[in-house]
Amino acid sequence: MPKGIPRTSDTKECRRKGTRQSMNLRSSCLDNAVIENFFGLLKRELLYLQEFDSMESFKRELIDYLDDYHNR
Repeated sequence: MPKGIPRTSDTKECRRKGTRQSMNLRSSCLDNAVIENFFGLLKRELLYLQEFDSMESFKRELIDYLDDYHNR
């Protein structure tokens, strides 16, 4: 699907919930820069450094990571 074109179901869901849909322009990468950077850090600092025994252990580590990241 081309960037900048909302899916009808997403638009309807936003209206139903009373929220505003946020979309970037086709040639603007700055909208996503912050979150892309965060996910890069998350992968380097958590995901690639260890193996997880289960989804539950991953979730616990993720919650700890997010708490530490938020409170830096």
